Amino acid sequence: TRALPVADVYPTGVQPNIDGLMESDIWDKMLPLRSFYWHSGAFRSEVETVVKVTYGKEYLYVSFENYEPNIKKTKRISTTKDSRNVLADDSVEVFLKVPGRTQYYHLAVNMNNAQFDERVNKSDWNGEWTSGVSIFEDKWIVEFKIPFKDIEYEPSVGESIKANFVRNRFQETDPYSHWSPTYNSPHTPARFGTLVFR
Repeated sequence: TRALPVADVYPTGVQPNIDGLMESDIWDKMLPLRSFYWHSGAFRSEVETVVKVTYGKEYLYVSFENYEPNIKKTKRISTTKDSRNVLADDSVEVFLKVPGRTQYYHLAVNMNNAQFDERVNKSDWNGEWTSGVSIFEDKWIVEFKIPFKDIEYEPSVGESIKANFVRNRFQETDPYSHWSPTYNSPHTPARFGTLVFR
């Protein structure tokens, strides 16, 4: 069983543009999370996924750089907001859990920037988060802007929340790669990693 990952998250005083281009300099200053494993934990994913996380007073920002040598073979069908079909496409997922609570939050975006979200056990929950997607010849990028009020949380230096990051790539031997392998469904909060606010 792989150890649960821990990552330091550093603040930014500048809000990035949420357009999937990652042109803001703030992303260059953030630590990359590169180790993505098949959800079984058996192997590293076949192509690289790089996640970066930063935060301001009101928002958590997450970026995914999804490297892809066969961009024309990616699966991108769903264009409907709040459809679970988003998860059947090439897509990325963010899981967030505030300590001391049983519920957690699940946000997903596919290559069409179609969004799905839920507060677990309350699928009719809708957050006010936004996302942007850009597609290039060798990768596709997603940026998230997640209001802390969506998850009813205010970050403080030294505090932490539980999180996991997932990429779904249907050309892969195992289509589901996780920052923290869950060895089962991604809905396994006991296997979420930790983000520490610095």
